[in-house]
Amino acid sequence: MITPDNIIDSIKNGSSDHYLTISQAQKLPYFIAFERALPTFATVFKGNDFNKWATEKMLVSKKFDQKQFIQYAVEASAVRYFADNFKKEFTTEAKINPQNKKDVDIRFKLNGFVYNIEVKCPRFDEKENVESQQNVIKISTFGRVDDLQEEREFLVDIINEGLKKQGKTVKNGVLTKNMDNNLKDFLINANEKFNPSPADNEINLLLVGCGDAEDIQKWFDYLYAYEGLFTSESFCSQASYDNVDGVILTDQYYRHRNYNFQEILNYWTLQNCFNLILPNPYSKRKEVIKKGICGLISTMSNFTKEFAEFYSGFVKNDAFQSRVIPYFIRHLAKSNPNLMVLLNESDKQS
Repeated sequence: MITPDNIIDSIKNGSSDHYLTISQAQKLPYFIAFERALPTFATVFKGNDFNKWATEKMLVSKKFDQKQFIQYAVEASAVRYFADNFKKEFTTEAKINPQNKKDVDIRFKLNGFVYNIEVKCPRFDEKENVESQQNVIKISTFGRVDDLQEEREFLVDIINEGLKKQGKTVKNGVLTKNMDNNLKDFLINANEKFNPSPADNEINLLLVGCGDAEDIQKWFDYLYAYEGLFTSESFCSQASYDNVDGVILTDQYYRHRNYNFQEILNYWTLQNCFNLILPNPYSKRKEVIKKGICGLISTMSNFTKEFAEFYSGFVKNDAFQSRVIPYFIRHLAKSNPNLMVLLNESDKQS
């Protein structure tokens, strides 16, 4: 049985490809941060629950699955952050929907409100397979596009014509993976876990673990670009997730995926990470949630207010909208240099 007292030894003797085993052997900040978070995990998960968490979610003493581990590490980071900062009546795996036995990941109280948070993190397998391809033309869309295949062929032909004129080899075109269906599924799944008749002081939120600035931009687009889920033209009926009062986008997938990056300063917490809290305009309780979400924005580590101020200072067009997150993170990095790691080289220099 794994306990807080022997988990370090279990990790040390664990699978050679496990992130924790590697980072422990190399004394990386990732493992040091995990050690610092252990007292919180030991408080939240007691006795057999700690053993279950360590083996089934942290995969200690089990075969290592990179993507499964990252998904649970994102959840653990959120648990650690909210447990440390919002201790009053903090619980995990709370069953709050009387119509089923599903549970919500995090529940806590703050200033008279009860916050229910469901944590989701995609595996990104297909997306990363496409992005890893070399010598191809990678095409990404801003929102949903009709006749996408036809548009792809048109763009590839234009680019290849230019390559021919330069005496260069033509390339095949591939579409980067659009994951708006994943977000739709996350919203609907979370909607089912929340009480369909919530109390007036309850706020229901979906937290999504995202990648770097480019990826966070895509998840933002899934909400607000053409046919986005938080727009009037949503490709999915808003009624199927109107019990979700908002979405929190966080860079936690990136931080755990790149556990061996020395430049990343914050692991196993949401503190001082890139977090945005985005209210659902189609929530069935707009007036009730306004005060509750504003209260969380004012208390939780996030950049929502700064983003609103930054966003309001520009003329809105597709070119700006499709790059607003990298622009904003570059702006933030002037006073928060730890966020620079989320930017690609061109965004750092532009």
